[in-house]
Amino acid sequence: MLSARNILIFLNKKNNGNWDKMYHDIQNRANYPEEDVDINQYHHVTTLVDPDYPTKLKQSFKPPFCLFWEGDLSLLNKDNIMVICGSDKGNSELAKLINELSDSHIIINGDDSAIEREALQIVMKNNQPLILVLNEAIDESDLDDEVFLYAVNHGCVISEYGFTSGEIDETQLAKTRIIAFLSDKALITSSKKNNTRLCLLIDHLLGAGKELFVMPEKGLCGSLNNELIRDGAILVNKKEDIF
Repeated sequence: MLSARNILIFLNKKNNGNWDKMYHDIQNRANYPEEDVDINQYHHVTTLVDPDYPTKLKQSFKPPFCLFWEGDLSLLNKDNIMVICGSDKGNSELAKLINELSDSHIIINGDDSAIEREALQIVMKNNQPLILVLNEAIDESDLDDEVFLYAVNHGCVISEYGFTSGEIDETQLAKTRIIAFLSDKALITSSKKNNTRLCLLIDHLLGAGKELFVMPEKGLCGSLNNELIRDGAILVNKKEDIF
């Protein structure tokens, strides 16, 4: 009979990592193989029933049943994990702020926007730890990419998908919730109400009760930043505003 761990890995492969389908199979006691099967899984994996599964994700909405990883998994349990996100490119002052923050925070990143890519480059230049969250199976990513290799050797690469990725909307949503629940705080540099992915990330951060540090923007520009500050987010002009 399969162990609980191997059942979760089997279901991840069977359902292409789709959380809802995996949950449905568990609830309905789907048929599982009687013996261990060759799952062709070439990367590290921790499951919801394993002792090394990240505590922050255990407390999350829809905790991933399986988390596939390379690098240093223990980073996911550290304090001061921060996501830096926004809709627009940065400037020299913002680059200076990110540079200062990377000395005291572990940056978590999905490499989804210009400002995230700028943050990645600063973290790599400073030789600081990085948590890179993928919305695809590790083997489906560019294993020779400099960011991927850096994260493996100086941090951790994680994905909810172990074999074949699902639909892009589903995988982006999965990645967004993982980033939100692993983060202790977020710096939102800019935002547009039509940026669906960023709005989802903000919703997850708020739902998880995470601290939002927000940079003010010009009024009447379709930005969420000023609304977030009005509703209680912490206004940021300098590093000392972030605690």
